[in-house]
Amino acid sequence: MKTLRLSHILLIINLIILAVPITGIALLNLYDSSLVRETENELITQGVIISNVFKRSLIEQNPDFDFQNYGLPQAQEYWIKEDPSLGKWRPLPASLDLFTDEILAQAPPPIDNGVEPDELALKLGPRFDDLLKETQLTTLSGIRILDYNGVIIASTGWTKLRALTNQNDVNQALKGVTTKVIRRKSPEEDSFFSPISRSSNIRVHVTHPIVINKRVIGAVHMMRTPPNTFQHIYQNRSMYMAFLALVIGGIFIITLFAAYTIGKPIKALVQQAKNATDGRLPKLQPLKSPITAEFKVLSNALVKMSNKQADRAEHIKNFASFVSHEFKTPITSISGAVDILTDHFGELSEKEVCRFYEIISDNCSRMNLLMAQLTELAKADNVKISNKKNNLLFIVNKLKAQYEANFKSIQCDVEEGQYLIHMDDELITSVLVNLFENVMQHGGDEVSIRLTKHQDNIELFFKDNGDGITEQNAKRIFEPFFTTAKNSGGTGLGLAILKALLKAHGGDIQLIPTDEHCEFVIKFPVFSDNDKTS
Repeated sequence: MKTLRLSHILLIINLIILAVPITGIALLNLYDSSLVRETENELITQGVIISNVFKRSLIEQNPDFDFQNYGLPQAQEYWIKEDPSLGKWRPLPASLDLFTDEILAQAPPPIDNGVEPDELALKLGPRFDDLLKETQLTTLSGIRILDYNGVIIASTGWTKLRALTNQNDVNQALKGVTTKVIRRKSPEEDSFFSPISRSSNIRVHVTHPIVINKRVIGAVHMMRTPPNTFQHIYQNRSMYMAFLALVIGGIFIITLFAAYTIGKPIKALVQQAKNATDGRLPKLQPLKSPITAEFKVLSNALVKMSNKQADRAEHIKNFASFVSHEFKTPITSISGAVDILTDHFGELSEKEVCRFYEIISDNCSRMNLLMAQLTELAKADNVKISNKKNNLLFIVNKLKAQYEANFKSIQCDVEEGQYLIHMDDELITSVLVNLFENVMQHGGDEVSIRLTKHQDNIELFFKDNGDGITEQNAKRIFEPFFTTAKNSGGTGLGLAILKALLKAHGGDIQLIPTDEHCEFVIKFPVFSDNDKTS
């Protein structure tokens, strides 16, 4: 099963948590823009209707008036161009966007521009005052009708006969184009939700020109605050409650995901740790579904540690039994000799007394040897790894020259190449000397050595013509205190010490089963460029 990294899971969870408020704010702003365009559309619709009503009313009130030179000429770039794809239709689409359009400052108050209002438009003003105020009751829009000089001649408010020519969007509309801008409201009108919902502290301003025969005779100026997002949410609370339930469900799913990917493996690891403390070490198994790579590594490390502790405990138990047995024999011999000398010293001849003293001395020497080799074995389990590199072939040739006098023949079969290994020269010498001494102890007089180089290690094959090892004894050859040469002074710790030393350095020693004689293969770690040289 492919596992994720714990950091990846935490990153996914944090990104989802981070995405929720960011997405919410983004959606609010997107919706704010939608509400602004909706308000813009409504104002455009109102402006078109009011401008057409005003235009018709002006013509009906002055049927004999020549409007060819009335008002201001419409700028040529704003003339309505025929579009074959639209036919007779002339739509005015909403285009304001909170993200891209600049939000202008609060609209300045109307001014006295020193220009008298147009008489024809001024006569229509009172008729439209009531119409605009009744319209405002439903649309909530502030509406002003301007003459072609920008002077207010009808309004939903109290301000009239003053000009809006101090607003650029109004001046642009008086050239014959519909203008649309977003302006801030006064600070006193700011909403509590202004920092979150941008539409709560702004107004949409639309100014639509009144045009007759490409002459601008006036304009309709409208403004309105877009609906507040939170007001809209309240009005559609059922839908948003469903959305909230969906979000809560998503959070619940994230919680379950975190519990499954993090909580479950941690709980299993805690149980493994409890099993380890309860002494149930051999029963520990790696997690079947660790979910993440880190938990998999941690589980394997915990199992490995507990198994190692179990092996160590078993090793200590067996080792204590072996030590007790090995020391019991010489201690019994010494104790027996001391008892005889104490009880029958006067009855013994000088030769017999010397014999008993010799027994005591020999057994003391054996215990000293056992103590020394036990110390070596303990050191081998906790040896400090050397960073030295040594040429194995050089040490083999040196020992060959040293032992040639003790053997009938020592043959070396070496392949071409460098034999640099990552191990101290004293340790290498100790390993090979132990093997040479072992051969001599078991009656061998011929040795064959072969070196083979691999990518990760160098193998040394050590073969002799000694007494050989039975199949039964071969299984126990590396056990501490196991020896077939106890009568000749063997302690059974030599090969155990060698194996521990080699294992500590990343090497190993194994017995190769043969029908006769004895052959060992020793694996030495190859020295690489990444290793430090001394």
